[in-house]
Amino acid sequence: MIIRFVASFFFLSLLAGCMDWESYHVTGKYYLTAVDQGKNMSISYPTDSAGNLYATVVLPTVFEVEWNNNFIVAKQHPQSTFEAVQQVLYQQLIDSLKNRGSTRNMSWKADSLSKRRADIIVNSREFRKTKKEGVTLYYVIDVRKESSPMMFMRKSRLDSALVNMRVGELNQKKRFDYLDE
Repeated sequence: MIIRFVASFFFLSLLAGCMDWESYHVTGKYYLTAVDQGKNMSISYPTDSAGNLYATVVLPTVFEVEWNNNFIVAKQHPQSTFEAVQQVLYQQLIDSLKNRGSTRNMSWKADSLSKRRADIIVNSREFRKTKKEGVTLYYVIDVRKESSPMMFMRKSRLDSALVNMRVGELNQKKRFDYLDE
């Protein structure tokens, strides 16, 4: 048993040492991170004090981020559109269930509902129109709150939300042209 543990630990350490890691601090606790390749660029934040473990907020491939002290706006070409939509819906459902005090079987409920809703969205008429132009999803993260990002399928809806939320000027920007294909 101990030998298996030591062998597993050694293998995982070796594997971790082989990976390239990119990290760019955006604002607050949020970072742009990529493991192995730029196409894996995502938005995440550290979940431990040493900064070794990260929770992903926006899945790859994030190709542009603009921000100020309170908000982050990200543009993403998802590697899997269904997974990107499902992840946001899942976290929104978890937040909603927590707020209602309904924590029993919370992960199972959120997983089941988010998969059904993601399927409906990805197969909707509005989304099929977006697919013809190439899929770009837009995200707004309110840095001041512990909540999931809001996702938009259309730039016009993002722009409207930014005005309604009083986001203000986004005075910082990082863009990866090679990821915007």
